Amino acid sequence: MSIILSNQKTDDRSIKKIGRKVISLSNAAIPTISILTIAAIIFHEYGSYAWGSFVSEFLWLSIAAKVVNYGLKEFILKTAGDERESTGERINESINAGMLFIPVFFFVFLLLPFGLTHVVWLTLWLAAKYIYQSYEAFYAIYNKQGQQLAGELLSSLFIITILLLNKSDFSVVYLLQLFSAAEAMKAVLAYVLFRKTVAVHFNPVINFTYLKTNFIPFAITFSILFKTRIDQLIATFCLPTAMVANYQVIMTMVLLSQSILYSLSYSNINKMYTLSYDYIREGSNKTILRVIIPVTLLALIVPGISLYIYSYSVSSTLIISTFLILLSHAYSLSYIYALYKAKEEMSVILINVAAILITGITLPFIMLHYSMEGTFIFTAAMSIAQVIALKLRVRKLL
Repeated sequence: MSIILSNQKTDDRSIKKIGRKVISLSNAAIPTISILTIAAIIFHEYGSYAWGSFVSEFLWLSIAAKVVNYGLKEFILKTAGDERESTGERINESINAGMLFIPVFFFVFLLLPFGLTHVVWLTLWLAAKYIYQSYEAFYAIYNKQGQQLAGELLSSLFIITILLLNKSDFSVVYLLQLFSAAEAMKAVLAYVLFRKTVAVHFNPVINFTYLKTNFIPFAITFSILFKTRIDQLIATFCLPTAMVANYQVIMTMVLLSQSILYSLSYSNINKMYTLSYDYIREGSNKTILRVIIPVTLLALIVPGISLYIYSYSVSSTLIISTFLILLSHAYSLSYIYALYKAKEEMSVILINVAAILITGITLPFIMLHYSMEGTFIFTAAMSIAQVIALKLRVRKLL
């Protein structure tokens, strides 16, 4: 009987572990799925030009939010430990460090061609996002990912419902107001959930020690974000507005596909115990065998969704390029993990920065002369080049 009970407990723990993982993955995916859903509504109700007009401001907001965050979630998860009553002085200082970037971005937004009303709402959205991000790590610490998922879903449903109920009044400012309100809802929910257990004190103080010690983790996440956004930013300057909308939607689906592939590959990558080039290469080859079917399916699903939901037909060139982008991403994961494990984070950062610089210099010319097809071919080529750079660095190191 005791054996049966033990197995039952083990099964319960396994189920709970799987449940937490599913919820965690859902929390990561819901914001992207929400953006794609909102984009689909706007495409159908107002046309691709309407969404394309919003893309530039949305991209700049995502970049600003990453800077304001400054690796905060990862820092809190490392620092908080089992501390349950208070975040502690160091964590509060790290939370407040990002606050000083908000007025900086207000002036950055003023330099961009958005208009004062747009800038005000962008800043309010950024401020609400900053408050929400300050609490985000505690959902994991206190095992409240289910409540976090509920908040993400409610805020997304709020925007979708308002858009469907009020179809007559649409503008970019109106959309900024909806996103700001939805972000504020998540911030308020986080405050209500943690007000008795987490002592967060908002007080803008420059903490140079935190900024210095957390620079590498921030640089890694920011370089990854900017590398995946720079092509979309360039598109807002080089492509017609309607085409910007189509490009942003397709690339968002590609990025979501990359996240799915990471989830499928994580168990293999996380079992990497030996830092040797041959072992890592073998691990990458196993990862490719594991994800080749999902990569093929995703490369076909993305253009299918583009056609049937966003009414944009994708050429075979884009399908092949998407396949190569996804395959390169999956293949590179073992090499990136190996560099992290070898304490060579700076190598990853430098490879990302090199990709950003090459893209920033080359892509405007390609977009202006070869439009979206040329851009996807270039992105696929850059993905392959990054895999080669990562392999060479790991081989030299190990």
